[in-house]
Amino acid sequence: MADWLGKQIGKYRLLRLLGEGGFAKVYLGEHIHLGTQAAVKLLRALLVSDEADKFRNEARNVAHLLHPNIVRVLDFDVEEGTPYLIMDYAPNGTLRQRHPKGQPVPLATVISYVKQIADALQCAHDEKLIHRDVKPENILIGRRSELLLSDFGIALIAQSTRYQGTQDMTGTIGYMSPEQLQSKPRAASDQYSLGIMVYEWLTGEKPFEGGFVEIVAQQMTALPPPMREKVPSILADVERVVMIALEKDYTKRFGSVTAFAKALEQAAPSRTENEVEPPRNSQNAPPMSVPPFLASLTKTASELPVSPPPPRPIEREIKTPPHGRSSDPPVRVPQLTQTTQFSTPEKGPNLALIFGILTFIIVLVAGGIFYFNANTARNSTGNGNNAGVSTNGSFTSTAGTGSNSVVGGKDCKKIGVLLPDTASSARWDIVDKPNLIKDIQNALPGATVDYSNANGNATTQQNQADADLTKGDCILIVAAADSVAASAIVQSATSRNVPVIAYDRLIQSNNLAFYVSFNNTQVGELQGQYIVDHYKDFTSGNNNLVMINGSQTDNNAILFHDGAHSALDPLISANTLKKVYETYTPNWDNDTARTEMDQALTANSNNIAIAYVANDGMANSVIAALKAQQLNGKVLVTGQDATIAGLHNILVGDQAMTVYKPIAKEANVTSQLVAAISKGIDTAALTNGQTTKNSNGTAIPSVLETSVAVDKTNISSTVLAMVL
Repeated sequence: MADWLGKQIGKYRLLRLLGEGGFAKVYLGEHIHLGTQAAVKLLRALLVSDEADKFRNEARNVAHLLHPNIVRVLDFDVEEGTPYLIMDYAPNGTLRQRHPKGQPVPLATVISYVKQIADALQCAHDEKLIHRDVKPENILIGRRSELLLSDFGIALIAQSTRYQGTQDMTGTIGYMSPEQLQSKPRAASDQYSLGIMVYEWLTGEKPFEGGFVEIVAQQMTALPPPMREKVPSILADVERVVMIALEKDYTKRFGSVTAFAKALEQAAPSRTENEVEPPRNSQNAPPMSVPPFLASLTKTASELPVSPPPPRPIEREIKTPPHGRSSDPPVRVPQLTQTTQFSTPEKGPNLALIFGILTFIIVLVAGGIFYFNANTARNSTGNGNNAGVSTNGSFTSTAGTGSNSVVGGKDCKKIGVLLPDTASSARWDIVDKPNLIKDIQNALPGATVDYSNANGNATTQQNQADADLTKGDCILIVAAADSVAASAIVQSATSRNVPVIAYDRLIQSNNLAFYVSFNNTQVGELQGQYIVDHYKDFTSGNNNLVMINGSQTDNNAILFHDGAHSALDPLISANTLKKVYETYTPNWDNDTARTEMDQALTANSNNIAIAYVANDGMANSVIAALKAQQLNGKVLVTGQDATIAGLHNILVGDQAMTVYKPIAKEANVTSQLVAAISKGIDTAALTNGQTTKNSNGTAIPSVLETSVAVDKTNISSTVLAMVL
């Protein structure tokens, strides 16, 4: 995202950066004529012309929310493709800053906060808008210490295809309701988020903690830990009110967010009667309508649509009048005893859906966010012993004819882990790092791990490796930022008798100890075979096939291409499928893939039946091109990586399949190799004779994990079985 400091946005000149997060940057702006100040929020999203129009339409709806506890939107537009909002400037920070994590807040203060926040949310709900990202970071403190609810719709835009920050979602996921995780948000979802905030304020911690996977699993299935076990002084009636707001089944929560606020106030000790409005008991309440533009972002996680879906009648979901001014009769709160149990989600028809969505989120984090590049060798499987590896587990480097042999790694307990970047995929820091550290320490008790991320810079990675070697690290695991440049890392390590394991990306060095990755030819075969098995469902009108490959400078892309063609070429040769367009996509660039698909559609008068697309990111862009012609769901689109967008697209029917690669297995077998080298034991059982030839033809002992084709029918059965 470009630095806008000192530039002009609309009629505001940007004076200084107030803060930034995964979704946006916020600047202090000054009106060029009036001299008044405002907060200018630039979203991390790039919109094309039709998307920009829809942003303006929906931003207008948000700007119409006038309430003393909602941040006022003064202006909005799109500049150089970047959407922005100009809002009232709240100089006193956020509730997160006022109350840092781990610090309980007095009940009286919590009740005051909840009344203001609930009143603002009710105003939005009455306008058929859902906030979707209620958390302390999005509650500002105004000039008169009033609370101001901000960031309506920001989370939705951040989940669009042009910005998919899984790492940033980790901060929000702790406040998300089960139904919102299923992309079915409603007014009760905001109530759930507010309930999490109340739980956190009263106990000092959120009910569900851990990594991304753990939090999602708990949000979907686990009961919140009793608040009174954490803070015994919390009143039983207060706990009961909060637990109602945190019901997994939204129909069992309070009928409105203001009903929740009223119940919490009634449960406070200043009341003579502890009376609470009961939750609604309707089992079939319809979901709250979301503005078309914002709903589409959540529903598809793909390119923004050209036109919103047609309006449909909206049935009112909220029972209480606006702002909680209700005359509904109260009921007494049952007294809690030690045997009282909070209700669990009913196991009915929705269980399978919840199970499937949970699986979908798990695969996203445990193995789905892939983006392979910079590999420049082809996978091959050998039948002999491990080349270059002695039977006692140490390694022998073989430079050219096998001279300059060295042995190292025995009894090593200091391991260096060097990963390539955070830009090409969120997987490295979110998935690979914790899995590698955990698995290494489990496989090799007493081991320490030095972790580094090169942030895409090969020179930085070389310096990090040198630092690790200087510190005495005696085994290196390297996912190369540049597969050729990283050969210098192997050379430096070899000179110190330190073995190097190439992780995920082959390093072009004859001195590698091992290479751990996936069979990438098989990945392409899975995509191609899926087309072979399903093309008849899409070719009633035409049999035209488009093939959009990855970057030709990435050997993995060539392997994907070769694997796909091995399955498709018989059908192409027989003219069963007619290949009308094929190209490689430089740098795996998603926008280029969109242009390529637009060109293919134009050249063939929109008559395309099948689009082989090399990964999910580019598939998103292809789907955007299809949506522009109202062809999404009508063309068989493939992908691979099992990204969040790819899996969303599969669930909504815009993408047929993806390929799942279990990163957890990749990290685990790497850790087993580390332990084997250190302990001096045989590695044959791990490599099983597999080798990969580098660009010089040298066979590197390898472990190549197996990938799985995933579509809507088998997300649960295949992915869940592999992850759990």
